[in-house]
Amino acid sequence: MKPFYVLALLMLTLMTAGCAPPDKAGARAAELNKTNIQKVATAFTAFSFFNGMKSPQSKEEIVDFIRTSKQIDRTIKAMGIDRNKFEEVFVSSVDGEEFIVRYATRIREMGGGVPIAFEKTGVNGIRRVSLSNGKIIEADKATYDRLMKGKTTKEEKGFSLDEEE
Repeated sequence: MKPFYVLALLMLTLMTAGCAPPDKAGARAAELNKTNIQKVATAFTAFSFFNGMKSPQSKEEIVDFIRTSKQIDRTIKAMGIDRNKFEEVFVSSVDGEEFIVRYATRIREMGGGVPIAFEKTGVNGIRRVSLSNGKIIEADKATYDRLMKGKTTKEEKGFSLDEEE
């Protein structure tokens, strides 16, 4: 199944009003959103999904979307996000700095692995980068610089709901 359809199915399952998310889908959403950097990328992707694939232009747009959108109530719960404290999610638990986010980055296909959120400093020369498909990449300087330009490899783009992490 193509990554777009897998991620779209997961998001629609979690966000459909009046329907309880299946345990497996809810558990997978929680698994894909353990860390702040994953939550930022997921919020970015959800914003795009619910706004006709238009990407957020700023942190304020994402925060407002998370705080006010009723469409994503179930997703917020599955992600373990407190709407009133969502701004705190933009800070890395690793280096204590606010993430660099590639605002206005267009996600052409859901699950396609577009680099979204980046740690500023990281630890020991390694910085984490979160992609739109939920993947986290531990990047050295060369990889980080390439991802910052939006360039990903086929392996980095790969995604499957059956993957073990």
